[in-house]
Amino acid sequence: MASYGPTNSSSVSSIELRGITTKKLEDNLANELESDIAGENEDDTMNEIEDEMADETEDDTADETEDDITDELEGQVFQFNSEKISSMLSPKRLAAEWKAKMESTRNLTENKCEHPLLTDFTCLSDIPIVRNALQKLSDVPFDHPPFANERASYEPICKFLNSSIAECNSVYDTLVQKTGGKIGEFTVQPKSERWFSRLRFYVNDNPTRDAADTASPDIVGLNDESLDHCNFHCTWGDPSRHSEIKSCSTQRIHFSVGISRKPGDLLRKCIGYARAGRSAAPERLWRIVFSFDQGANIFRLLIFHNGGLSASHAMDLEEAEGRKRVQQMLFAMILWQDAEDAGYPCFTNGSEMALPGNIFATIEETLWYSTSTCGRGTHVLRARFDPAPKGARSPQLTTEESRVQGI
Repeated sequence: MASYGPTNSSSVSSIELRGITTKKLEDNLANELESDIAGENEDDTMNEIEDEMADETEDDTADETEDDITDELEGQVFQFNSEKISSMLSPKRLAAEWKAKMESTRNLTENKCEHPLLTDFTCLSDIPIVRNALQKLSDVPFDHPPFANERASYEPICKFLNSSIAECNSVYDTLVQKTGGKIGEFTVQPKSERWFSRLRFYVNDNPTRDAADTASPDIVGLNDESLDHCNFHCTWGDPSRHSEIKSCSTQRIHFSVGISRKPGDLLRKCIGYARAGRSAAPERLWRIVFSFDQGANIFRLLIFHNGGLSASHAMDLEEAEGRKRVQQMLFAMILWQDAEDAGYPCFTNGSEMALPGNIFATIEETLWYSTSTCGRGTHVLRARFDPAPKGARSPQLTTEESRVQGI
């Protein structure tokens, strides 16, 4: 169980969302937070931001899709610092007192149980030995020539992300050896056995091979480290459905990166990637998209979930502190051990479900699901119910094959 909603955050309106990756908005949001702390009237600040962002987007071509997108996320955009984002992404365990509280209200006819907040969980990334390990991460430079165009930043961003992941993997391996794979109530597996054990980012030169062809990411994060010199195609859904592609490898997109020097275009890209990922795996609780504002060298991590969008503060890749914050959030993802840590429910793998009463259900058909960026995410299935064999476990994805095919 995880908490990804707003907790002590800054909410911004839909008009601000269109420029969420601009440095000017970041400065204004910082001023807004200072006003909140000082107890000042924030109306002037909010009006000022809206006026500035309205001026900025007047020259953009605003189509119906963008209007729909901003309307959908209106009032549901929240901003957090990198430590809070890391806690959201980290493997976590619900506190014992909350487990007892939920158990005591399980049989009540009325829902009187409060929902736990992020602070009611023990997050692996917040445990002292893990936080100490984070301090050993070496700085990874962001080297690049002047960006002549958008594509010029693809390779530098890939190099920075992959070098950061390599650094995180090194620290992770040391952490596993030092702790013997046991940190409090958490089990930390060797790299080869953890989730996304072969994560690597690549420039995406080909369109996606499924229904979301219009949402082809600039950079993709794949669970395969062997594609540096290969021609590959990507899908948002199950690659096995595209067996007609014989000439190259077909990979499932796990993470995506949007890049642009135009804030409005950057936002449309990122939301399109999140929507495509959600359509391909509607059972997943959230979708992660990275954004890079090429004009300001600003990097963000965006978590799209049913409650809206939780965005990290802007991180300047030209500054060591900004790069360190990116590594901190990547390390929280490196800590994922299984499908549940990665946002997938523990009772299903997308084709089977384990239900109370020792009953298994085989999903036969998807009748309908809502195509949206956030919201309830209603998913209607036709399933065949059969008694589960004695001692049956949840069909959560655990094998290497299902990691590639099922996520």
